[in-house]
Amino acid sequence: MNQHTLDRSWRVRPSVSVVVNEGEDGTAAVQFFRCNTRRSTTLRMRADLAALVTSLDGSRALRTAASASASDPEQAQRLVEDLAERCIVESTDTAAWIEASPDRRTLQYVQDWLPESDLRAGWDAIRSTLVAIVGCGGAGSWIARGVAGMGFRRLLLVDPDVVEASNLNRSLYGMPQAGASKAGSLATALRGEFQGVEVAAVRRTIGATGDVEAAWAEAGLDPSAARTVVVNCADQPNVDLTSAWVGRFCMKHRIRHHVAGGYNLHLSLIGLSVVPFESPCVQCVVQALDERSPRVELGVVRLNRPKRKIGSVGTAVALSASLSALEVMKLALHGDRIRPAMLGRRGEMDMITGKIEFRSFERHPRCLWCGPEATPMR
Repeated sequence: MNQHTLDRSWRVRPSVSVVVNEGEDGTAAVQFFRCNTRRSTTLRMRADLAALVTSLDGSRALRTAASASASDPEQAQRLVEDLAERCIVESTDTAAWIEASPDRRTLQYVQDWLPESDLRAGWDAIRSTLVAIVGCGGAGSWIARGVAGMGFRRLLLVDPDVVEASNLNRSLYGMPQAGASKAGSLATALRGEFQGVEVAAVRRTIGATGDVEAAWAEAGLDPSAARTVVVNCADQPNVDLTSAWVGRFCMKHRIRHHVAGGYNLHLSLIGLSVVPFESPCVQCVVQALDERSPRVELGVVRLNRPKRKIGSVGTAVALSASLSALEVMKLALHGDRIRPAMLGRRGEMDMITGKIEFRSFERHPRCLWCGPEATPMR
């Protein structure tokens, strides 16, 4: 904010509800409820300032509104600047910019996280971040659609498989795509649905960390050159192995990443998010689990059943994938104001009861990837 605050017009954001409870001492408790994220803030202030707040509708400059409510201009300026930092009010300039955008619903949601002083830079970060999705089946297709719908405009899709009829109940593919590449079909669909989206599709099996490097090279991308978030949804041969391969790649290049699960786990897993060398990594969790016996103490059990036949429904996949897509946005915007919900955590969703049980992990002091004695990754 600056000295021009008083000369600008302000309004309480349309998604914020205001309740004023007047006291007998000339003050009022003003409750602000941010409906997008269900967060409430209560501030006590003089009655004239409470009246000023309820009059902020963007129709006049703050200086004029302060005069009408008999409020001191400097106090009015400090109050509005504080409310702006709390994501409660917006200037009419910002309101007009948002209203003119086809992504205004997303911007209005992000406003609960970022004040207008940071909003445009945050939106630029979303638009420029490369979201790479490894595994484009049930979870991967839903996550790709979700992040594109939230405003991300650069995607990399990696998957070796073709669409089969048995995939259709849990993914975004249809019979016209049967027999075609999953990554290619999804890329075509996203380009047709979202204006300006750039999607690279790579048909490649991930069988080692080197294959992840090769996928980036095939797409003509430098993994160290741009802001990137990677989501692992690959499940062959299993999610543990693919998460290790993708995780090592991301740690090497210091890329933020999220484990969203593969076949079956896309029904229940709300996976780990990682900011390399700041939060627990995939290997930290593996070592923590391996050191505790039996694993059932953590509610985690390895199931050794080759060629399992597991049921799946698209609604359950979409629910888990939606949470992962939102986590991608938090990883892209991670900073002092926004912290991804799944840093050092993983959750298991009970699809019968709707309950989610979370487990928390710390950075492992002897982690082979990010610990003080870890061997540098090549």
